[in-house]
Amino acid sequence: MKNTSSNLLVFAVALAAAMSLFSCATSSNPLAKAPEEVPLPKDINIVAPSANLPKEIAAFSGKWAGKWDGVQGSVLIVEEINDKEARIILSQEDYPAAREAVDAGYRRIIAKVISSPIPSIEFEIIKREDHPVVTFQMQKDLKTIKGFWVYNSDQHEDHLPMFRITMKRTN
Repeated sequence: MKNTSSNLLVFAVALAAAMSLFSCATSSNPLAKAPEEVPLPKDINIVAPSANLPKEIAAFSGKWAGKWDGVQGSVLIVEEINDKEARIILSQEDYPAAREAVDAGYRRIIAKVISSPIPSIEFEIIKREDHPVVTFQMQKDLKTIKGFWVYNSDQHEDHLPMFRITMKRTN
């Protein structure tokens, strides 16, 4: 009987986690705050991508908004992109409840562009021992990107996304 109770508890916890992830992914309002309320620099300069850039890569250009794990509002601005790198701004709102409290702010980052198998931009968000890497993948509709924050180190052997986001174009 004890084994059945234990299995039921494991199933209930797994089901609750799956439902939580599903509800975050299907949220009808992708923003915790309106994009204008997430801090952004005043000197944003979005440069139109080259006409010969593949449409799946060129589609990253512009302003995107969503919520990390359905909680923390974030804005991604791809100011300039080519076939090798993207100049981006990543901004987020305050998130004091996080394991490591996050203050509102933004970063300018040079991201690597990946053409295949899934058009993506990727970068290390913080230079530290466990190498957290953020990847944004363009979706087939070219109006949605999915983001994943993964720790790539021996300290985190599973390499599963720690945080997820779905972003929609806002401009």
